Amino acid sequence: MGLKESVKHLLRMCGHAMVSTIHDRLNAIEYELKEIASSQTALLQSNIHILETLPQLRQAIYVDPSDAAPANAETALMSFLYSFLGTRGAVDVGAQTGEVAERLLKTGYEVYAIEPHALSYGTLCSRLKTYPSFRALDIQLNGVHTLADLHREGTVPSDVSLVRISAQGHELAIIRGMKEHRYPVVAADFRESPAASPAGGGMGPLIAEMRTRGYAWFAVLYRTGGQELVSYFCNQDIPVPRSWGKVFFFRDRELFSQAQEWCASALPRTYFKPSSR
Repeated sequence: MGLKESVKHLLRMCGHAMVSTIHDRLNAIEYELKEIASSQTALLQSNIHILETLPQLRQAIYVDPSDAAPANAETALMSFLYSFLGTRGAVDVGAQTGEVAERLLKTGYEVYAIEPHALSYGTLCSRLKTYPSFRALDIQLNGVHTLADLHREGTVPSDVSLVRISAQGHELAIIRGMKEHRYPVVAADFRESPAASPAGGGMGPLIAEMRTRGYAWFAVLYRTGGQELVSYFCNQDIPVPRSWGKVFFFRDRELFSQAQEWCASALPRTYFKPSSR
């Protein structure tokens, strides 16, 4: 074979080798691209699955009251707030025969129940005597004997987290008896009626008094007339005619937000239409 033919043969061999190398490389690149596409498809499907299931993960579960839930919305909210409070102490002013106090005890609160009426006090003590975190006080809180006195005497610790007041129209006087003491949550009864006066009864005087004490946020849980349906609204000093219920007062914005979120999940909300005048 001459030199010319040898060179041509060598070039042909090099060309075949180069083509073969390029072909192999293209096959490798194609395989890698398929692997990447497969991974991207799997990732996309995974993200779609997460987006589809996220609403289900956030969905609330509601349990019927017959399944040992609190007897009413107000008590249920107090039980819910327990997880966000710094201490276990709760004062139940006007505990009556202990329905609310018992639910608070079952939640985990340490309850100081105040009930001045002898018959109710006897039933209260008999009902709850087996709870180690229960204390009963048969005293009348008024302008003479106050919550501040109970703290000063050491009868009730001053670092309680919840004060519930159900005092048949004397809620305002009991709030004033707090003196310099401040509690994370104060829940007071109110009733809007012709008999309500600036001395107590309606929610307006309670809100005004609590604002002077630094309670900037509140939630109102109420019924109207003889209805059992409970509705709520927040931070609006607008009395609903013939309504009655409880006002929850808060000094801490985050704690109020927890209560507001619970109300929004569990209760119908009241909206006030703007006046046409």
